[in-house]
Formats: sequence, C-alpha cells, structure tokens
Amino acid sequence: MEEILSRFIEKDPKHYFPIDKSPNQFWIFKGSQAGNKGAVEREHVLKVYNKINSLKPAQILFNQDKIVPALEGGTCSAMSLEFIKTYFDSRKIVIKNEGEITTLLSLIQWSARNLRTSNEEMRIRQAAYNTIEVIKDLENEVDYSLQKIQSLANHHGFKIEIASDEIDILNIGSIAKGINTINNLDDGVYLTRILRPPDPQDLYEMAKFEKYGHSVVYIKDKGAELFYDPNKGLLNIKPGKSDLELMTQFKNLYNEHEVSTARFYKVADM
Repeated sequence: MEEILSRFIEKDPKHYFPIDKSPNQFWIFKGSQAGNKGAVEREHVLKVYNKINSLKPAQILFNQDKIVPALEGGTCSAMSLEFIKTYFDSRKIVIKNEGEITTLLSLIQWSARNLRTSNEEMRIRQAAYNTIEVIKDLENEVDYSLQKIQSLANHHGFKIEIASDEIDILNIGSIAKGINTINNLDDGVYLTRILRPPDPQDLYEMAKFEKYGHSVVYIKDKGAELFYDPNKGLLNIKPGKSDLELMTQFKNLYNEHEVSTARFYKVADM
C-alpha cells in the first residue's frame, strides 16, 4: 500500500503515470470513443427510451424532452454496458465448452472488436440514457447513484447487486480505504463510475448528483483481472496488482477529465 500511496502524493496536479510501461499489465486491445459524435434517429432513440423508461424505479425519471437530434458528448456508459454484455455472453460460451480463462480472453478480444471505437448504435443508446433525471424522495433515504446505474443496466436486463463506498482520489485517507475496497472485491463484473462532483451552487448539477462522469468496467474472474475504458481499450492486469493499476487509471482520468470520485457497482446477468 505504501508504494501506491507514495505515487499519489504529487506536487504537480497534472502528473501522469506511464501505464504503458508498467510490468503489471498489457493491453489486449487499444481503443477510443471515435465515432461518439453525430446524428441520431429519434425513432431509434425512442425504442431504447421506452424500454428503460418502462423499467425505471420510482426515484428515476427519463425525460423525453431531453432527446437530442445529435450527440455531442461521450458514449462511455453505452459502450461499458455493451462490453459487460459481451463479456457475459463470451463467458457462457466458454463455460459451455469447458474452456480455460485464456480461451475467454481470446474470445473477448474477438467479440469486443466493435467496441474499440464508438458507433451510431452507441450514440443512440447514450442519447436515451442521457434523458435520465432524479426524483427526490423527501421521506426515505435513497441511494440515488445506485438507482441511476440500475436504471441504465435495465436496458440489458442486468441487476446491480452491490455498490461500494466512494473513493475520492484527491483524499489520501479515502485512497487508502479505496485500496482496501479494491483488494476485497469479490469475483465479478463491476461497472465503475467516476464523477466530477456537482457544484453546490448549481441546482441542476446538484439534482443529478454530478457535474459529469465517466464509465469504465473492472472484471475479476478466477484469477483474471480486466479493465475496460472506452477511451483507451481493454487492459489485462497481472493478478494481485489491480489496486495499483486501478488507482493509476483513476489518477490519470482525473488529470484528463477532472473526475475524482469512483464507485464500483457489481453487475449480475439476470
């Protein structure tokens, strides 16, 4: 843990860690969100919108008025959820054929080839996801962030089983707790959301519990550890080194996008 903490105490806030030179990981494939900007057909967006809107919990609203004719932002949530679906589907095939983890990694490399960049389908889904709003419950304590993630996961029929505590990568005490959180995660698939906290003076940001965010995926499965970032690609992490590599990724994401609070959501394929 001391090695990790020492790397996060930097005088230069824009310090990047050379992840490509780390002996603890290698890239299965490189990727980007190229193709994330462009027009979307409203009727196609409505198909996704209608599905997720029909399954939403009481605290969530999908606002049809927020459907846009063209997407200008990222498609990270759509790509991350699709990667999770691809992983689950590939895993089922490997288990059925009694394959090894190396077979699964090879299959993932082939199956996820369309997720090396974004595309029109990802824009359509993200345009529907972006209509999400929160309805405050004044009587009960609600984990709104979890409800938001569950509402998007419903598109694929996923269930969010648990959510970790938040990790604030700008707080050394929180980083130490975050390292323990990562090391104690059970085997599973985790949609990981990294946010820039809302401006307390901005009512719109406060209402959605974030200024903006970025979605990635962490997988821990029988000794294999993977990290998928739609901006970068799929990383294979050396077993036992996920705490260092994930915190390094989070630090670099902060330097790139000023997102600073991370949370893991364990996804189950129902």
